[in-house]
Amino acid sequence: MDTLILVIILGYFFPTIISLLRRHNVGGVLIINFLLGWSVIGWIISLIMACGSQSKTVIINNNSKKEKE
Repeated sequence: MDTLILVIILGYFFPTIISLLRRHNVGGVLIINFLLGWSVIGWIISLIMACGSQSKTVIINNNSKKEKE
């Protein structure tokens, strides 16, 4: 019986666990998962958020000076 409860809890918070492992949008996924995870739609949304792509900031440094001829 204890194992079944643990499996249910881990299944319920699976999107949050994925988010923690990926270190991506943890707060948002946790809130959606905790509040709306009981509905299938809320659980799926939090899973999509957890598995979403991580945006990276690209900085282009264009400080090169032209050489005088």
